[in-house]
Amino acid sequence: MSPIHDHAGSSCWVKVLQGQLREVRYEYRTADDQSDKELAVLADRTFEPESVAYINDTQGVHAMGNPNPDTVTVSLHVYAPPYVLCKMFDPKNGSTKEGSMAAAIMPKNPFAAEAAASAAPQSDSTSPSDAKRPRLDSSLSPSAGLADTATPMNLWQLQTELKRAVRPDGSCEGAAALLRRLVLAEHEWKEFVHFEKYRCESSSLPSVSATHLAADTSSLLSVW
Repeated sequence: MSPIHDHAGSSCWVKVLQGQLREVRYEYRTADDQSDKELAVLADRTFEPESVAYINDTQGVHAMGNPNPDTVTVSLHVYAPPYVLCKMFDPKNGSTKEGSMAAAIMPKNPFAAEAAASAAPQSDSTSPSDAKRPRLDSSLSPSAGLADTATPMNLWQLQTELKRAVRPDGSCEGAAALLRRLVLAEHEWKEFVHFEKYRCESSSLPSVSATHLAADTSSLLSVW
């Protein structure tokens, strides 16, 4: 599981592209509410492929991870507005430390030293089966099919539509509906999805605007 973390006042949407993703949600404890008590668990649930989840700091903080050690999970995380740093919480007493948003959704202890030492060599069997990966036509343009709200879209199209959906206050109306339409194109799977045994990877996705951090939204593709 990842560290327990907040979202620095931003909205966060998550779509499960492959596998299952577990979320444990906890109370948000402010600096004025510090105590020696453990953080209270508000919910513990597992999302199936194609599920879309949402959280902001008013709803609590959470930890996420792949509940199945023998399968690969791929998830897309979208943040509006973008942020670099967030708080990570100690479940035992609610104390916090500041860290990068990328580190916040990486496993706290992805593998033990002895497990790494005895790990079998990497083979193609640890990668998601091509037969199980949904595909889109990679030749589609950013605007192709967007008039039809039921038409699937690739990452390129999603970034275009998210930019259009962001309001001046940083909120992003319709983000969940857009994420439900997302299906990665063949070249996007090859470019962004990489997995090795006992290793979790994430890829910051370039946005439509010139730089990742200058955008109205930021996206992170995680392989658990």
